[in-house]
Amino acid sequence: MVLTVISVFLICFDVQAQSSERVEELLEGIDSWVTTDTTRILAYIDSANAVTKEALVASQYWEPTTRDLSFLLGIDYVGSPQIDNTGRIYFTMRITGESEALFYMDESMAWPHQITPNNWTEEGFTLNSYSPYSVHPSGDYILVSVNKFGDEMHDIWRFSRDGRFRPLLESRAVRYTGVMFDENNPDQFFLYIDNRQEMHFGRYTISTGKLDTIYSEAGAYYPADYYKGKIVFVRWISFSEGQLALFDLGNGKVTDLSDTSLFWAASFTDDGKILALTSEKSKEDEFMKICILDPAKPKKFEVLYDPKKETDGFLFIRKKRVGIVSLNNDGYSELVGFDLSGNSVTLPKLDIGVLGGVGAGDMSANDLGDIVFSFSSPKTPPTAFKFSLGDTTVHQIGKVATFGFDFSNIDVEVVRYKSDDGTEIPALLYKPASAKKDGTNPAIVNYHGGPPSQSRPHFQRNIAFALSKGFVMMFPNVRGSTGYGPA
Repeated sequence: MVLTVISVFLICFDVQAQSSERVEELLEGIDSWVTTDTTRILAYIDSANAVTKEALVASQYWEPTTRDLSFLLGIDYVGSPQIDNTGRIYFTMRITGESEALFYMDESMAWPHQITPNNWTEEGFTLNSYSPYSVHPSGDYILVSVNKFGDEMHDIWRFSRDGRFRPLLESRAVRYTGVMFDENNPDQFFLYIDNRQEMHFGRYTISTGKLDTIYSEAGAYYPADYYKGKIVFVRWISFSEGQLALFDLGNGKVTDLSDTSLFWAASFTDDGKILALTSEKSKEDEFMKICILDPAKPKKFEVLYDPKKETDGFLFIRKKRVGIVSLNNDGYSELVGFDLSGNSVTLPKLDIGVLGGVGAGDMSANDLGDIVFSFSSPKTPPTAFKFSLGDTTVHQIGKVATFGFDFSNIDVEVVRYKSDDGTEIPALLYKPASAKKDGTNPAIVNYHGGPPSQSRPHFQRNIAFALSKGFVMMFPNVRGSTGYGPA
């Protein structure tokens, strides 16, 4: 029987010499289980693979093996994570110091599948560093924001997980960005169009390749969210002043929702109200707050959540009616959750570190309440993590090389001391757990160097090197840093 099967395979290689009728005749002579039980054979292979994978992951050698592989491959960055409604996780990854590429995996720590091509760097294509891509909630396709030779024009390409891709919008004179999906029509998405002279809102239909301009006005304005035929957007008057407005696609009307204030983010709730991270209800010495507004009652904002701290990022999960903010707590990131009644939602407590970058792009969620975010700390190179609402367990998505440094014995903490006038000053302290308190440890005290900035506990290779050599390091955040008032 085996010889017969082999003969069939050899014969099939020469397809031009055999007719399909002859192939069918040969197949009829094979034992019936080969052709009739294919489903059972494939099911057995899948189950065997699952058992093998389970055994490998449970092995004591799995962790060191994945760590060593990340080192050998030179993976020094995993970030910008997103997750679709099937649970697939997408992220950008940098290997051997080259430009980032887009990958996906079926679950945390699974094998990554590359989406964007290897040769893009050579051809001058790079991902938009601020907002590199948008995954359709279904996971059926990904819209990738692409620069050509660093021109920051942000073309839009459509990718699918099977490797097919094509450009949708390309121009060396126009920037296409701010993608927003229509929940009820996967064939369309909304965006803003910037030709460096004027801005527009647009609607793109994938099946026809048609781009329609749906709204224009003078000045700078950016869409924040789309929901059921409406776009909430922010007019930027200056770096610290803006105005919230609503565009109704049905009647073409625009409603001003606020006076001049500061707006960093805005999202629709499932009942059509709007959540905004704004200074609209903040006094001069207060931080921005999460406020809620009924568009039918413009300028009538109500405070839903007051963080009383600087907010780095804001994410709203509409179908779960839950908001998440990333707070700057004396330099390190703290996740806080709340519902639309203002009640607290329990979220994981992170190690002392920083959600990568600033903005809502640091966090992403699907409709089921699975959240992914990028993160780094003095002893964690920049990578991505995942958790789910109702579960405080955090899962690492991918391994990043530490390049030979061992951080297993490094303690990171925030300490506070009083200045001469009694003001309490926070400082970041990194030290070996085995350090003796006898004044013999090599130490570095590094002031951040200026009122506009703040030392934050993210990963830095030069600091990692010093920590690996036994140095104690301290980073005082003196007055003048962001979040601590005037110098």
